[in-house]
Amino acid sequence: MDTTQDLVVVVGINRREGVSVARAFLKMENVKIRGLTKSCKPVIVREWADLDVEIVQIDYDDEEMLSEAFNGATIIFSNTDYWEHLTDHSVDTLAWVAGRNRAETAGDYETRQGINIIRAAAGVQTLRHFILTSLPGAKRESNGTMTGVYHFDAKWGVEERLSQHFRELSDKTYIVQPGLLMEDWWKYMHRRGDGTFTIGTHLPGHIRVPWLDSHFQGALVLGIYLYVPPVQGLTIHADTKSFFEICEMIKNISGIHVSYSQWNALELEVLFPHAGQLLADQWMYIARHGYYTQDAVDRDELAQAYDIEIPVTSLAEFLKEDIPKHLNIGNVVTVAESGVLSDNPHTGDKLDDAIAISETWWEDFVNEHGG
Repeated sequence: MDTTQDLVVVVGINRREGVSVARAFLKMENVKIRGLTKSCKPVIVREWADLDVEIVQIDYDDEEMLSEAFNGATIIFSNTDYWEHLTDHSVDTLAWVAGRNRAETAGDYETRQGINIIRAAAGVQTLRHFILTSLPGAKRESNGTMTGVYHFDAKWGVEERLSQHFRELSDKTYIVQPGLLMEDWWKYMHRRGDGTFTIGTHLPGHIRVPWLDSHFQGALVLGIYLYVPPVQGLTIHADTKSFFEICEMIKNISGIHVSYSQWNALELEVLFPHAGQLLADQWMYIARHGYYTQDAVDRDELAQAYDIEIPVTSLAEFLKEDIPKHLNIGNVVTVAESGVLSDNPHTGDKLDDAIAISETWWEDFVNEHGG
């Protein structure tokens, strides 16, 4: 019986993707998890320690520190976070000094840290596999016409450097491209002045996009890792739905009438400070070129080719469970029966009583990013 223990190092273990991947690998025998995070909050460290997970506080700008943290690793899962840089006031200051915009500078930071990670990983003699989360290069895919999708291009910049300058590491790398996270559906929702609700992006409402429950991302990554040789450009999603379909699903599940709005960059900026134009460009890119690249490896086709079954949850199933979390009462059935909601889509203050949507969700989202 093989008792050799694998050391799995999870970069950004406190981010949603990192949590999911770590928990998936913990279900395997003879696996030790080491999690890297820039913020070591004692309560979180204790929670991981209860699962026998080692936590290492890391500076992703320090390549030597990364090399030490990767020491002895057989598997490294890497995901970088654009949004933590976009919301970092020091990045804003540096962007101002350099005469560049904040969104572009945040992308530079993410790419730099991602390259630091692959440099350190390339020097790990014990490493068998490297798993990298990425996104399509919008500038490349659009032949240079879409230059403002910095969070896509930042990840692609790391992937490009990997393929061009780290061939040995590249040969043992899985590159996965996650879809939009299902947990974020409500963050696109906004209460209008008249009390009605709308979901809005810059994307035409009929265009379908891929969705993924981050809780299942780890299972998807683990299933692919266990049964499939290294593959690059692999799509990771569980469902594809348009925002028109999401509005209809919300109505069918909860009785709440939600319209869809196609907002412009200025309107998005009000809801997403410092990210309005960035998000408008993102949705425009997706509308023109699709979320995934044409040469992306489809998860379903791969699963069929290798005869593996990977558990996923549909967006409808997810919403049925998740919508009550954003209501002031515990059961969506009783919402409709309570009389708080009516068939009139303009329910005004009564709808406010039924739904508790944080007006400061953007700040809440930023505070989640402690990876």
